[in-house]
Amino acid sequence: PERRLGTDEMWDKAEKALADALGVREVPYRIDEGGGVFYAPKIDIKVMDAIGREWQGPTIQVDLNLPERFDVTFVNEKGERERAVMIHRVLFGSLERFVGGLIEHYAGNFPLWLNWEQAAIIPVRETARTYAEEVAAKLRGANLRVHLDAQPGDLRTRIKEAQQRKASYMLVVGDKEAVAGTVSVRRRGAAQGEEERGVRVDVLLERLVQERDTKAMPADFRMYEPGGGEPLAG
Repeated sequence: PERRLGTDEMWDKAEKALADALGVREVPYRIDEGGGVFYAPKIDIKVMDAIGREWQGPTIQVDLNLPERFDVTFVNEKGERERAVMIHRVLFGSLERFVGGLIEHYAGNFPLWLNWEQAAIIPVRETARTYAEEVAAKLRGANLRVHLDAQPGDLRTRIKEAQQRKASYMLVVGDKEAVAGTVSVRRRGAAQGEEERGVRVDVLLERLVQERDTKAMPADFRMYEPGGGEPLAG
């Protein structure tokens, strides 16, 4: 910026330190001439949402001015006092803005690891409730976030409500599943008729844990392609 604290030498040194750090990590970048704050150069990370809008993300600033102004020093390995360098690091900026960006980015269709309702378990009728509770206990034992919907009512209505809550998976269990030790699995966003029937609980549990731990993207997420064109599958 035209108006700034410190000398040209200070700024050149700080800018070089930031550029070198990006180079070591092989992070591509561009220089925003005049776009810095008055007291220090910075790495300004922009994040793009699902429809191509840029949001202010994390920033890292190398500040040589404030240590000079406040006489901040430390004793180096030679036992000599040396001027400190101050690092300003902001991960989120406004946490509310970050969460709002996440909600808009995913349109509420959060990946499994981030979703508040990772699985909705829906017994077909009251006779399958005990088995549904057993399935829920197994999933919760693996620290999965589960909602058991055993309220009386039409099955289709409860499935629709789980879809509206944007549960990652809907697990439907009836008397047949209770005998076989299986579940019927419907993934969020799946078309009618794409549900998997007769999936063993241990197989499903392994799949969900892997998807969560690898932070896999949801199958129904559509990634914006910079430069125009239709969104691409994530």
